[in-house]
Amino acid sequence: MGIERRLHPRAIVRFQAELRTDPTAEWQDVLLLDLSAGGAGVQAGTPLATGAEVALRFRLPSTGSEGETTIEVRALMVRSAAVVPPDLSRPYLFGLHFLDLDGEPFEVVRRFVWNHVHGS
Repeated sequence: MGIERRLHPRAIVRFQAELRTDPTAEWQDVLLLDLSAGGAGVQAGTPLATGAEVALRFRLPSTGSEGETTIEVRALMVRSAAVVPPDLSRPYLFGLHFLDLDGEPFEVVRRFVWNHVHGS
């Protein structure tokens, strides 16, 4: 087993999200598979080039202390893989590194992940 090199803890989730590759492009539906304050894993229907900058938008469900929150963040596609077993509707997996998640949105994501991971 490899050593975990993540700066932020990661929560395994399964949320609907949206991604777009250009400010004028349509949002495409993706599935958010994991989330940290530093990035996310998504499953999508169209390929992206490594190094592509995208916008990601998702809603965190309400928790005991916070209501439902919409997060929109710019991200860099840093890794990709094929879905195994294949999912014909969303055959691509991407690792995204957040570029501009800061301030209160950063804290909301950080708290959500902490609570999700630690069961609080």
